[in-house]
Amino acid sequence: MLNVDGWHWMHRFTKVEKVDGKPVQTFPDPVCEGNIRLFHYSLEKPQFPLSKYKYWTELLTSHACYVFDATGVPEECKWRIEWKLPLEQASSLAIMQDARRSRFGGISEYQNKSPIELDCCEVFELR
Repeated sequence: MLNVDGWHWMHRFTKVEKVDGKPVQTFPDPVCEGNIRLFHYSLEKPQFPLSKYKYWTELLTSHACYVFDATGVPEECKWRIEWKLPLEQASSLAIMQDARRSRFGGISEYQNKSPIELDCCEVFELR
């Protein structure tokens, strides 16, 4: 497995889905097609380019009710941005911050070091 600057072992991708009304947590491989994926949740539809130093998380969910606990973003959030960082460039594109304690375990936070264009991201509306 590729391990560039420790990103492969430091990044703990956590996916939370709702099954029968309860959260089910899985831990997929954090590297997908040579990319690390980080997520940003927002109350407002994002405008690109995104400014520097936005907060990103390792938590992937489509359910706003699970976002607050792991990110601090209110449950009223409506949007998720998925940012795909090439593993080889991850440490030059993002800064790893502290882990936030949540019912899903420690979820690390990150910040982007420069503005981010739409072509690096996908935007999803939450349920």
